[in-house]
Amino acid sequence: MRSYADLGLTAVLWSHHFPGAHAAEVRKRNEASASPGMIALAHDGRSDPSDELMSELDTFIGNLTAKGYMFVTVSELVKRS
Repeated sequence: MRSYADLGLTAVLWSHHFPGAHAAEVRKRNEASASPGMIALAHDGRSDPSDELMSELDTFIGNLTAKGYMFVTVSELVKRS
C-alpha cells in the first residue's frame, strides 16, 4: 500500500478532542492544556451541532484569543510547520 506522502497527502491528527457531550467540562480541560500548534477536533456526531457545543466553542475561541492564540485552518498550519 502506498503511503500518504507517496500520494502527495499529509496525515493530520488532532491533539484535543471536543465532543458535544459534557462540552463545558471538555472546554475547560482543553483550555488548560492548550499549546501552540494544537489541533482541536470539534463534533457531536450530529448533522446539526448542538447549541451547547457551539456555545462552548465560542467561549473556547474567545478565551484563547484573549490569551494571544490565533486560529487558522489545518492547511495554513501545515504551511507554517
